[in-house]
Amino acid sequence: MRSAEAVGSDRACIERAREVMDEITVPAGTTLIREDARSFDVYIVIEGTATISTRGRLIGYALSGDVIGATRIPGVGTKDAAVVADTTMRLLTAETGVFLSALGLPEVTRTIAKAIARAL
Repeated sequence: MRSAEAVGSDRACIERAREVMDEITVPAGTTLIREDARSFDVYIVIEGTATISTRGRLIGYALSGDVIGATRIPGVGTKDAAVVADTTMRLLTAETGVFLSALGLPEVTRTIAKAIARAL
């Protein structure tokens, strides 16, 4: 469970990221990232949950404030895990170029660094 401070900083990150990223809504069952597929998209979860798995084995869940698809440089190589929406999800999304411009926002950079650290 996250602390109130962590949730607050995630909200600040989401608000700043909206300046450069698009908001979308996807239904439950939507595959956001396919394992071993090249992906150019990065997502920040606003609402909802997604299951993260590799080779059919559960790795974890993506929750509000989490960054999906940022454990590698977007568009370079393939993804190591599949991510499927468990619920209807509201997400911020961007392709590689837009996402890289978002890295200039300190709150977004910190959230991404945390996601990468958790994935290691």
